[in-house]
Amino acid sequence: MIGNLPLRIYVNYYENYKVNGTAEISSPTSTKSKSNACHFIDIFDFIFVAHPDSGRIEGKESERVFYFNSPQNESVEKQSQITGFAEAVVNFTENFTEKKNESEFQHRYVNTSKQLHVYIQVESGKFIIGTGINIELSINEDYILRGSAIKAVLITAYKMFRLFFGPFSRLMAGNSAHLKDRLEYFFSRYLPQLRLHRMPLLDVFCGVDYLSLDSINYLRIENLLDDLGETFPQISKTVFFYQERLITYNVSKADLPVLCRYLTQHLLSRSLKEELQPEKCSRIILILPFVATHNSRKDTIHRGKFLAGLVVPTKNSLINEKCDAKLPVVYLCDNNAERLVPYEMIVYRALNATVCMFIHKSIDAQFLQQLDDYLGPELTALASLIAESYGALNDISRKENEFHFVYFNPESMSLKTSLTENIDSIRNSNLPSIPSSVYKSVCDIFDEFLESNDFGETSAKLDSDWWIIMKKVNKRFLLLILRSATPTAPAEIQQYVNDIIKINFDSVFLF
Repeated sequence: MIGNLPLRIYVNYYENYKVNGTAEISSPTSTKSKSNACHFIDIFDFIFVAHPDSGRIEGKESERVFYFNSPQNESVEKQSQITGFAEAVVNFTENFTEKKNESEFQHRYVNTSKQLHVYIQVESGKFIIGTGINIELSINEDYILRGSAIKAVLITAYKMFRLFFGPFSRLMAGNSAHLKDRLEYFFSRYLPQLRLHRMPLLDVFCGVDYLSLDSINYLRIENLLDDLGETFPQISKTVFFYQERLITYNVSKADLPVLCRYLTQHLLSRSLKEELQPEKCSRIILILPFVATHNSRKDTIHRGKFLAGLVVPTKNSLINEKCDAKLPVVYLCDNNAERLVPYEMIVYRALNATVCMFIHKSIDAQFLQQLDDYLGPELTALASLIAESYGALNDISRKENEFHFVYFNPESMSLKTSLTENIDSIRNSNLPSIPSSVYKSVCDIFDEFLESNDFGETSAKLDSDWWIIMKKVNKRFLLLILRSATPTAPAEIQQYVNDIIKINFDSVFLF
């Protein structure tokens, strides 16, 4: 297919059904009960990073392979064949695909009888990142294979690498071995933890989970961040979380999904596990030791601590001694999202509130001490105030509902869903698990009717008593998955859906 959609090479074509309006769709009865995600390493055949220009010389084609990982431990010759095929596909289809904006990732899908290949081009097409997903293993894992979801996973992996190491081109300058070492270091840690949502649309959207906070506490947070910026002008950007959910930020929106993923799924989740297991707290790497009181604020409660970085004292553990402060460096987009700028990252947490700060200039231990003196009591007090009203929040993500849902707003990148685990959620405890056949139907309907449209509505009833309702209004997308024990008339379902939207999504979804 040529045009706005990517060119697909079908070696083995399978037929999809079509849905018009409200329809009955036949679906398998399999309802395997599994978690809401599967591990990437359980279904992949290979993943690679290639630099085509490095393999132009005949006999040295293998030098284009900068990273390759496969459970089969493929030979160098096989790696060259796989990456060479990917390069050939990209070059051959170049004249048949519509040119995209430079900010977008060019991509190709190749379907064979055994694998789905997905290739993306990064950094102006200088590098190719590709993967082959085993179709049989995907079926065994009850995972619905979707090219658009795998493409989004590859893009996220690249952005995660770029967040910590910068672009490939910077690392390769003058020494390709340095880039290869960094790729090996990164993927050896990233791939074992990489999980794919069983609902592929969640990976496609790659959104952010916002917390809908009351206006008073939201203003308190904004005031704290404003005062923080005035007191410490070295701080250029901030991100604020409560209960591992985003509240406010001033980083580029292009960096937001990958930054939130790292903070919530890795750094904050690890900290939370440590907090729930006090005997393991010694394993947390802190910049500063916990201080219960401070000379300037002896009457205030201090529950703050640093989560990222390391301080190595030169004499002893006193923080006011001369120290060598080492902070992690991340690469974020500038205000125009045109170039990457290195920042030192500080992550500070008090109770359930977390502030992530990004600093241009190098800082010393005295700065960290002053920041701890200021932010510890202030953030502790603010977190306590938020906690008092947290239980009364009318947040759909924390409710126990009689339906499954996905809501996505591409403008704010807000993603709310009942299809992922939430540590403080009690929702859907009585709802049956969604079979993979329903996920497949959702993706097929979305691709057919709503992916390229800003407005639309589709309803479908599966023969397994599942209803699928999708609405798209001004790009905002809402999916409802309902289970009906008895046949229900479409008019009754429509009224029920309207009631659900009015009660739960009225403030975020206009219809």
